[in-house]
Amino acid sequence: MCAQTSTELQEAKTPYQAAFEALSKNITGQEPAWLSEIRKHAIDRFDELGFPTTRQEEWRFTNIRSLAAQAFTAADEVSAYPDDAFGAVSIPAQDAYRLVFVNGFFSAERSNLDGIPSNIKIGTLASALENEPTLIEPHLARLGSYEDNPFAALNTAMMRDGAVIFVPQGAVLDKPVHLIYLSNATGGAVVSYPRSLVIAGNNSQFNVIETFAGTGETYFTNAVTEIVAGENVNVHLVRLQREEETAYHISTTKALLAKDAVVKHHNICYGAALTRNSIDAVLDAEGIDCTLNGLVLTEGKQHVDNQTTLFHEKPHCHSWEMYKSILNDEAQSIFKGKIFVQKDAQKTDAKQNSQSLLMSDKASAHAMPQLEIYADDVKCTHGATTGRLNEEAIFYAQARGIPKPQARAMLTYAFAKEVVEEIPLEAVREELDKMISRRLPV
Repeated sequence: MCAQTSTELQEAKTPYQAAFEALSKNITGQEPAWLSEIRKHAIDRFDELGFPTTRQEEWRFTNIRSLAAQAFTAADEVSAYPDDAFGAVSIPAQDAYRLVFVNGFFSAERSNLDGIPSNIKIGTLASALENEPTLIEPHLARLGSYEDNPFAALNTAMMRDGAVIFVPQGAVLDKPVHLIYLSNATGGAVVSYPRSLVIAGNNSQFNVIETFAGTGETYFTNAVTEIVAGENVNVHLVRLQREEETAYHISTTKALLAKDAVVKHHNICYGAALTRNSIDAVLDAEGIDCTLNGLVLTEGKQHVDNQTTLFHEKPHCHSWEMYKSILNDEAQSIFKGKIFVQKDAQKTDAKQNSQSLLMSDKASAHAMPQLEIYADDVKCTHGATTGRLNEEAIFYAQARGIPKPQARAMLTYAFAKEVVEEIPLEAVREELDKMISRRLPV
C-alpha cells in the first residue's frame, strides 16, 4: 500500500475549492452571516489539511488515493430516485416520520412529516436556517469540529441541506424519525454532503434512524451528524450504511452528553467500496450511560474503517462498546477505539470489545483498542479477538443432523445477533436480519 504525497494530492483539492466558490456565489445573502463565516473558515481549513495520507498514523490502514483522484460533481437540484431502489431501503414496515434527501437536496415527495406534535421540530436544515436560525446557531458546526478533520471541514463548507431534529424538554416522540440520504449517480459521479443536527431537550425520549444508500455508478457521500443530548434523555440512534459497492462513504458523528443522559449509537456497515466512520462522544457530566455498538458485514474487496473515541470528563459514568465484523473474500476491517479518562472522571466504568470473524483466507481485520487514563479509581477494560468459526461447534451441529453449510450460517448469524438485539426497533431488527442473511456463508 503506497503512501500518498501532498504534491500528488494537491490537484485533487482544486475542484473542491472551485465548487465552494461557485456555491458561495449562489447562496450569497441567503443565509446568516455567522454560517457564511463558518463556511469560509472550513474550506480554508480543508485547503490547509488536504486529503489525509497513509503516512498519517490515523490513516495508516486506509488509503484514499482513489477517492482523492476522482472528479465528483455536486448536484444542482433534487434528482429523481427509482421506486424499486427506494422501496428496498426505506423499511416500509417501520412507521416513522421520514425525511428523504437525494444528492443532498430535500425530496418532499419521498418524505412523510404528517402528524408531528406541534412542540417538536423535525425538518430540513435549509428551512431551519431561514425560519429559526437562533435554534441551531449554538449547535451547528460547533460539535462537528473540523480543525483536524478534513472531511468534516469539507462537509461544513459545502453542505446544502440536511435534517434538524429538536425534541424539547420532557417530550416523548411516539415513533422514530427516519433520515434517508440517497445518491443517484446514474448521470455521473456525484458528491453529497448530508448534515444531521439532533437536539434532545432535558428528559426527552426518541429514536432516530439514519440510512445512507444510492444507485448508479461511483459516488461519494461525506456526512456529518451532531448530537446534543440534554439531561436525563433516552435516545437511540441507528445508522444503516448500505451504499452501492462502488461508492465511497466518509462520515463524522459527534455527540455531547449531559447529566444522566442515556445515549446508544448502533452503527451498521454493509455497503460501499470504502467506508471510514469517525464517532466521538463527550461524557461531560455525571451519571451518563453511553453505548457505541457496531456491526460490519463485508465481502469482495470492501474496506471499512471505524474509529471511535469516548471522552470521560466527569465521574460516575459508564460506557460500553461492542464492534463486530464478518469479513468474506478479500474484505478488510479496521477498528480503532480510544477511551480517554480525565483526572476528574473518578468511578468511570468503561468496557470495549472488538470481535472479527474471518470467513476466508484472504479477509483481514485490524483492531487497535486504546486506553488513556488519568484517574485512579476506575474500571476500564478492552479486548479484541480475530478468528474463524469454531470447528468444534460446526462438528457438534453436524452430529445432530444439521448440514455443514447450515451450521456455518447459524453460527455466523448468532455472532451478529448480539449487536442486532440491542436495537429497540423491531422492524429495523427484521431488516437487519434480511441483510445479514444475504451475507451468510453457503
